[in-house]
Amino acid sequence: MKISGVVPDAYSYSILIDALCKEGDVEKSLDLMEEMERYQVKPSVVIYTSLIHGLCKRGLMECAIDVFNRIGASGCEYDQTVYETLIDGFCMDGDKNSANKLLQEMIINNLVHTTFGFRFLIRGFYKLGHYDKAFEVFNIMLRDGISPDTIACNYVLNGYCRDGRLEEALKLLEELSDHGITLNSHSYNAIMYRLCKESYPERALELLPRMLKRNTVPGVVNYSTLISGFFKQLNFRKSVMLFTRMVKVGIAFNNITYTILINIFCRSGKMHGAYAIFNEMKERGLCLDVITYTSLIAGFSDAGELKKAWAIFEEMSREGCWPNVITYTCLIDGCCKSNRIDLASWLFDKMNKDAVKPDVVTYTVLIAWYRMHGLTDQAHNLYREMMTKGIFPDDKFIRICRFDLNTGTTQES
Repeated sequence: MKISGVVPDAYSYSILIDALCKEGDVEKSLDLMEEMERYQVKPSVVIYTSLIHGLCKRGLMECAIDVFNRIGASGCEYDQTVYETLIDGFCMDGDKNSANKLLQEMIINNLVHTTFGFRFLIRGFYKLGHYDKAFEVFNIMLRDGISPDTIACNYVLNGYCRDGRLEEALKLLEELSDHGITLNSHSYNAIMYRLCKESYPERALELLPRMLKRNTVPGVVNYSTLISGFFKQLNFRKSVMLFTRMVKVGIAFNNITYTILINIFCRSGKMHGAYAIFNEMKERGLCLDVITYTSLIAGFSDAGELKKAWAIFEEMSREGCWPNVITYTCLIDGCCKSNRIDLASWLFDKMNKDAVKPDVVTYTVLIAWYRMHGLTDQAHNLYREMMTKGIFPDDKFIRICRFDLNTGTTQES
């Protein structure tokens, strides 16, 4: 166009700059912006937004801020999208303060008028951990007669739960339902999870019939949350009851539900059942993670079936699932219970080679075994190593190992 003497208009430049930014060539895009200025072609806010997006993707935040400031200087009006683009950039860059400042500006400048815009603000404040601001925006939304969507409601419900304001979350849940605002299983799960975390699984269970009453079908996530809540209180009967209900209504188990079921069988000493569930997970093609493998290793170790625990340990390594400190400690404990201190020591050395740092529980298991078998020198050496590494005894260590923490010597009965 320029060869024929025709200067491209803002629309043509917009297409070029957007394409270049998507390819990551922000340098060429900036050159085109300068060219526009030379030809006195006024950039639109869309062009500025494309350029800011490209700069943010490259992590060039100072340049992005400079371009953002040029919008006002050029006489162009800021819109919701350009603010959202720069805010997302700040969030990706970890600059929460700058993101928060822009979110506040959006409210002050009255730039938000749609459900999507309000949802963006709520999400932004939620992710920054500024829950009160998220609640404030939500109330402005309701005041202005803009109906919140499910996602916005979920952010607010999660915010109340994370802020420890459970009763307000429950009240809001009812109010939203009464006003015909669509909620989903995740809306309820936010509250279920918090109730279970605070040791109120029975109250969480009461939400199931309320969900059904509101035509919201509970899913695997809801059941998994409840099952986990009861399991942590060692209420296996309720957990199994919920498993049975899941099967009855045709909800397929996920990794979490299967792993909890494995744990229940392990805690009950029914290792045959635990292993059968483990194999069912493999048959279904579910991803076996470190928690699943560790649960089974711990179960076999506690049951004195060291060979099976070791076989699971080797299998997880073959499958590319790397053991963590809990996995190693469970198997070391199993070795000690079977008086295979040679294997326990080998595992302890392997931990260090694999850059898995032993914790106070790992040291407690080994030192307790050495103490029990009268090998005080080895116990003292491990204790000194533990202290040198900055790992300090806890109450369980002191109770089991019976060490004098001042002298590093054992306390005889």
